Amino acid sequence: MDMVLEKATELGVKSIQPILFDRCVKNKLNLDRAKRIVQSASKQAGRSYFPKI
Repeated sequence: MDMVLEKATELGVKSIQPILFDRCVKNKLNLDRAKRIVQSASKQAGRSYFPKI
């Protein structure tokens, strides 16, 4: 999930909607970690806004 957040942010998506299923290995998303990854990827890509999670 970390790589998906990072690459989607670098590509310029406006929002990211994670989908968690009953049979997922991870049944919870750490929102603070996801926001840090998105902020870091935005800074690296030179974007002026962060995608909505």
